[in-house]
Amino acid sequence: MIEEESQRSLQRIFNKSVRHCIKQGERCMSAKSKKTCAYYNDGKRCAIGGAVDVEIAQKLEHEFSGKGLDAGAVAYEIHSAVCDALGISPTATNLDFLSDLQSAHNNATDEIFEKSFLIRVGRVAERYDLEMPTLS
Repeated sequence: MIEEESQRSLQRIFNKSVRHCIKQGERCMSAKSKKTCAYYNDGKRCAIGGAVDVEIAQKLEHEFSGKGLDAGAVAYEIHSAVCDALGISPTATNLDFLSDLQSAHNNATDEIFEKSFLIRVGRVAERYDLEMPTLS
């Protein structure tokens, strides 16, 4: 069970990220490789990038681009930096949440991005007992 204050923080981050990604309408892809997602590129941001200020997303892209999110130590470092930027503690739950949110973005299908992304973030919402945000 997630503490009430932490739950509110996750809901706030989730809402901001989901609304950002739906408004953007597509994944944020790396300028170097159109097959790799990026935190920030050409005015676009990923799910994590959409939850933080633009300057933070740019910094994440600059510092961590090309290091690979799948590497455990790098993912921990990235998500810890995001926790700091969002003002939340880097607890196991918060780090897992950020990883799940990022995976929803990274694994969404480009051709049907909105539908694919919403299915994936719906699973994130269920896992963390969050409400889907209104999108209008």
